[in-house]
Amino acid sequence: MQKIIVKVTQRDLNRGIGYDCLACPVALALHRRTKRTWSVGRFRGVEVSTPPTWRFIHLPESVTRFVTRFDAASKLGRKKLKPFQFTARIQESPKGGKR
Repeated sequence: MQKIIVKVTQRDLNRGIGYDCLACPVALALHRRTKRTWSVGRFRGVEVSTPPTWRFIHLPESVTRFVTRFDAASKLGRKKLKPFQFTARIQESPKGGKR
């Protein structure tokens, strides 16, 4: 399992779209950091299938709370959110491997 540091920038916050699992600030930051597309939801991880492997990122609980706040906030409320960083763990398995 690989650990990475992900920085959610002000640009990610400005460009992020609420209730869009592919375009929220965390998904944008993960894409910038890993060069892969991630689907981020309000649970403790994200998954993407990219043959021949699947990848799962374990997110800290603070990140899932952020996604919930971002989705619920109006555009004005989102301006109060600040850039942050977090450590994520990427788990990979060969296609057909056990999760």
